[in-house]
Amino acid sequence: MIRETPEARPHRLFLSLSGLVVIAGLQPIANGLLTLGDLYGLHAPPRLIHAVEYGQISAATVLFAWLALRVINRTTLDRVSPRRRLLEPGAAVTIGALAIYTAMPAAGLQRVGVAVFGIAVAWLALEVCRAHGLPLDRPTAPAERTKTSWSIAPLAFGACLAGGTATAQLLTALGGAGVPVMEGQQLAATGITTALDLVLNVVWAAGIEDVVMVAAVTTLLTAARRPAWQIYTTVCVLEVGVHAYAGIPAIGMLLYAAGRVWLYHRYHRLLPMVAGHIAYDLFAALNQTLPPNYRNVMLTLVLAAGLLYDWWAKRTKAPGSPPAPIEQQPEACPDPPPPAATRRS
Repeated sequence: MIRETPEARPHRLFLSLSGLVVIAGLQPIANGLLTLGDLYGLHAPPRLIHAVEYGQISAATVLFAWLALRVINRTTLDRVSPRRRLLEPGAAVTIGALAIYTAMPAAGLQRVGVAVFGIAVAWLALEVCRAHGLPLDRPTAPAERTKTSWSIAPLAFGACLAGGTATAQLLTALGGAGVPVMEGQQLAATGITTALDLVLNVVWAAGIEDVVMVAAVTTLLTAARRPAWQIYTTVCVLEVGVHAYAGIPAIGMLLYAAGRVWLYHRYHRLLPMVAGHIAYDLFAALNQTLPPNYRNVMLTLVLAAGLLYDWWAKRTKAPGSPPAPIEQQPEACPDPPPPAATRRS
C-alpha cells in the first residue's frame, strides 16, 4: 500500500473542497451573477441561461456518482451489517438520482429539486469530510451538547440578523440614491410565493450554505493549515456570490458569512448553527409579510429578546471558559480495514 506523504495531503483536501464548492455553488452563484448583470443592463443571452441549467444537471450527476461511491466504500460487509449495507447505499443512490431528475427543466420539479439537491450535497459533504477523518460536528457528551446548543443557536441567529439588517439598510440607502438594486422583498426576488416554497428553500439554504459553504470549507481549509484570512475570504466570497441578486447591497452579507465562520471555527458545532439559520429565515420571511410600520417593531422585539436571553445565560452559566476551537487531526481512515487474514477477496 502506498502511504500518502504530508506534502500530498493538502492537495487532496483542496481537491475535495473544490469539488464540493463547484457542485454546491455552481447554480446559485451563476444565477446571482446573472441577476446582478440584469440590474446593470447586462442581459444574459438565452444560451448562457441554458448553459447554467445544463451545468446544474452535470453537477447533480457528479454528485450522484461521488456520493454513491463514498457510501458504498464506507459500508462494506466487513464494516457494517448486511442491513446497513443495503439501506445506506440504496438511500444514497436514490437521493442522487432524484437530484438529477429534479434538476431537469423538463421534469418541472425545480422547486422540489432545490431541497433534494440541498440534502444530497450536505450528505456528500459529510461523507467527504468523514473520509478525510474530519467530522463536521464536535463529539461531546449529551449534557454539554444541549448546553452549548442553547448558546450557539442564538449567536447564529444574531449573525444572520446582522447580515440581513446590513443588506436591508444598504438596499434602502443605495436604492434611494438611484443605484440599481433588488426590487421588492427577498421572497419575491427568489421566487418564494408559498409556504411550501419557503420550507424547500430553507432546507436548501441549510444544506448548501451551512453544511458546505461554512462547515465543510472551514473544516477542510483548517485541516490544510490555511490561515484564517483565507478561510474567511473564501466563505465570504461564496456567500456574497449566492446573494448577488440583491446587487451591491449583497456586501452586507459579509457580516452574515464572517459571523458564522467565527462561530463554527470557535465551537465546531454544526446543528445549532443550522437551527439558528433556519430560525432566522423563518423570522425574516414572517417579517417581510408584515406592513412596513410593524417590521421595525418586530425587529426591536427580537433584539430585546436576544439581549434578555444573553443576560439570562450569563446569570445561569457555570464558571468556566468556552471550549477552545477544535484542532483538526491528521487524516486517518475512520473505518480501518480488517487484518489481511480476514480481508474479503
